[in-house]
Amino acid sequence: MPFKPPPGLAAAIMASTVAGCMAVSVVLAPTPVTLATGIPGGIYHPVGNAICRMFNLTENHQTRPCVAVRSEGSVANIQRVESGASTFGLSQTDVAYAAFHGEGPFAAAGPDPKLRMVIALYPEAFTVIVRADSRIRDFQDLHGKRLGVGMSGAGYTFTRDVVLGSYGWTPSAPEHVLELGPASPPTIILAG
Repeated sequence: MPFKPPPGLAAAIMASTVAGCMAVSVVLAPTPVTLATGIPGGIYHPVGNAICRMFNLTENHQTRPCVAVRSEGSVANIQRVESGASTFGLSQTDVAYAAFHGEGPFAAAGPDPKLRMVIALYPEAFTVIVRADSRIRDFQDLHGKRLGVGMSGAGYTFTRDVVLGSYGWTPSAPEHVLELGPASPPTIILAG
């Protein structure tokens, strides 16, 4: 008497075979090189995507493709690299310096001497702009004025805080602080 499988056994065998093949392909898929970038509208996001596109044009993409990962910017990118969540991250130099030495937002974690800079892409300017009729002639004349400081959490806020801190100021008074969106350049704009 021939063997007659119970109903659904053939389908179960087929499903487990397909699932097994898919699991093997996932396991054998190359681990991508990840590059933490920034928020859309900022400069790091398109720069990171362009770097990955160029990387993926070469023969290297066949073994390890590059994937640009959206993030909150310099501080978050360094934290992603330190935790192993990203292979590389874009960062301002002063923020990377602070992480290396365990300063500023990295003070609690302490120094990270394993961090390395791979390439400097471009200089980032810190710009202070005032209206001509504002009667502001010196940086100290800004005290008590309304400050446009960029978005909290972005890497340039670290630079802003260092500069303001050197004068003993903080952008903590909400009535004097205006946060600018990502379409605005990483600049402190000061209104008189």
